[in-house]
Amino acid sequence: MKNIDGFDCYSPELAMKNDGFDPGSVELLFKVENKSFWFVNRNEIITHLLKKYDVKANFLEVGCGSAYVINHLSLNIQNVKFTGSEIYLEGLKLAKKRVNNTVDLIQLDALDLNLPFKYGGIGAFDVIEHITEDELVLENFYKNLTPNGLIFISVPQYMFMWSQEDDYA
Repeated sequence: MKNIDGFDCYSPELAMKNDGFDPGSVELLFKVENKSFWFVNRNEIITHLLKKYDVKANFLEVGCGSAYVINHLSLNIQNVKFTGSEIYLEGLKLAKKRVNNTVDLIQLDALDLNLPFKYGGIGAFDVIEHITEDELVLENFYKNLTPNGLIFISVPQYMFMWSQEDDYA
C-alpha cells in the first residue's frame, strides 16, 4: 500500500494509468447524476436493499466513480462505515468533492483485491460488465467479505434502454 495524493493506493502502479478512461466522463456524471431519473432512483433501490439485508459494520463500493452512490448510502444508513474505491485517482479526486468526511476513499484494482480488512458488504453498481475477468472479481469480493457478508451488484439489463447517459457512465 502506498499513499498518493492523500489516497491509500492498493494498486499504485495503476493509479495514474488511464488507458481507455476519460476523466471528463466522470466530471460529466458528477454534474448530472443528481438530476437523472435513473441515478436518483437506483440510489433509492440500493439504499433499500442494504437496509433490508441489514448490512453491518462496513461496506465497500468498488468502482464508485464520482461517489454518487456511496455518498447517498452514507447519508441514509446509520452505523455502517462506508468506503468507496476506484482504480484511477482522477475519479477519487472528484469523489472527494462529493462525500462527507465519514466516507473513506481508496484506490484499488478489483482484479487484485487483497485488502488488510474484510467487509460486511461489497457493492459494484454498473461496474462488472466493464471487466473481462468478472469471475475473478467476484471471487475476490467473496474473499474480502466477513462471515455472512453480502455482495450487491447491478448491471444493465436491456440494450433497448441504453442511452447516451449510459455511454458517459
